[in-house]
Amino acid sequence: MEPVNTATQTILQSQEQGQAQNPAQAHKRTPNPMFVFMGAGSLIYAFFYTLLLYRNHSGITFPFFVGGTCFFFFCYLKKCGITAGKDRILPVVGLMLLGISTCLTDSPSILFLNRLGVLLLFFYLFFHHFYEDGDWSPGRYLRAFVTTVVSCFRRLLRPVQDLRLFLSAGQTGDSYRKSRERTRDVIKGILLSLPLLAVILHLLGSADIVFADLIRRTFRFEFDPGEDPVGILSMLLFSFLAAYTLMCSLSERAVKEPSSEAKKGAPATAITVTSILCTVYALFCYIQIFYLFIGAGRLPEGFTYAAYAREGFFQLFYVCLLNLSVVLFCRSRYREHRILKGTLTFICLCTYIMIASSAYRMLLYIDVYYLTFLRLFVLWALFVIFLLTGGAVLLIYRDGFPYARYSLLVLLVCYLPFSLARPDYWIARYNLSYALPKKEAQLPNAQARQHFQDFYYISHLSADAAPIIYRRAEALGYTQDDWFMEYQWDLFRQNYREANVAMPYSGYWFFEAEMSSEEPVPLQKTPVRKWNFSRQAAYEAFRDYNYTTGYF
Repeated sequence: MEPVNTATQTILQSQEQGQAQNPAQAHKRTPNPMFVFMGAGSLIYAFFYTLLLYRNHSGITFPFFVGGTCFFFFCYLKKCGITAGKDRILPVVGLMLLGISTCLTDSPSILFLNRLGVLLLFFYLFFHHFYEDGDWSPGRYLRAFVTTVVSCFRRLLRPVQDLRLFLSAGQTGDSYRKSRERTRDVIKGILLSLPLLAVILHLLGSADIVFADLIRRTFRFEFDPGEDPVGILSMLLFSFLAAYTLMCSLSERAVKEPSSEAKKGAPATAITVTSILCTVYALFCYIQIFYLFIGAGRLPEGFTYAAYAREGFFQLFYVCLLNLSVVLFCRSRYREHRILKGTLTFICLCTYIMIASSAYRMLLYIDVYYLTFLRLFVLWALFVIFLLTGGAVLLIYRDGFPYARYSLLVLLVCYLPFSLARPDYWIARYNLSYALPKKEAQLPNAQARQHFQDFYYISHLSADAAPIIYRRAEALGYTQDDWFMEYQWDLFRQNYREANVAMPYSGYWFFEAEMSSEEPVPLQKTPVRKWNFSRQAAYEAFRDYNYTTGYF
């Protein structure tokens, strides 16, 4: 990374000059030399942000939003005189894969984690290019994130202030006058092109019905005069202010750089705390090995090994997270000491035993109660904690180990396959593989056999699971059950919602009655910008299954 120059330095210098003036003039600001780029760029970004994401956070446009945001950010870096380094490749690739994963899944949990990952990766890119973050810890990144967000709220009026200064400076400065005239000409060109574009699109649409349908479905909004104009304008305003204030915050270095001479506390306190933890953990890990893994101990009366093994996995998961936090905190806040290194290493070793104990208990629990997203996610998270704990051990003995970047690499390498795999599909496949055919499950002797029965959970899985649910439900004879009809209704209702069409029914029993009628129930065409691979596959499974009725 190269130091900032020209425009960004001017912004920083204007702040320093303002602070050096007398109190009566300290509040005065100099014009923002990057106002034209930041203002026009934020307006264009807000327009495309709204077009791509308005009521559409999992469509095919999401990867384009991610790519467009990266492009805008790197243009801003170039304007600031900052050269993007080669180490940007990993986060950018991660961002694009998260964007692709978002339009491949319909799972609410995966979509939330994807958006969270996109947000955190973008801020990592921001901090990495505007600050010397080589020795930052994960906690330091978190504090920088909070500080930057708060600073954006403090700068909500900056666009208005910068516009006023820009217009007033244009009367005396040649460069600002030229910039203002150029901006005015661009705006005039945009306004003149709008009616011309409308006429051309209308004529081309009249000439070709396929082109007309594509344009109509691409730019279709759920327009309700009583609500949507407010929603669209709110999103436009939000995205504009977010882009502009974030650029101001980054240019003005809202996050204060930590002192290289930062004092660390005496290790005695940390040694005392970690020694007490080590004593407790030593006893606990002995019990895990002797009772759980070997099974040689004697449990309290009335308590079976099956019940003992199938409890406590969530508590151990939280303790593992807490242990990792304790190790990182002690390593960053206290001076090195050989005893402290020893206690922290012992805590990491005990954490490995707790990870094994929690994973073993969870696997036993899954063997009896089958898979859910939370159970699968806990197993994934335990594996991630296992790798992060290994990095913590390296950090204990290597002072310069880049733990934050190591953590980023671990999270990306582990999460991307998990996200792209669409867990709901595999959860349904695993659970339904243990389900008995309905006729056999209804026999009296079937009660003694272990088989899957939680169809209520299956009926509430996302569209990711639709292909396997249709295939297995038909093979097992469950297609007339309420849970299957409810799942069909959810897909049918989601199709209408994504297609921006008012729902004709209010419950899945009406849908079932309609399926028995003689009138067809057509699926609606989804707007192009809302196309999602998982929902498309679900609608095709829905259509193919019901094709024999003649309704699709």
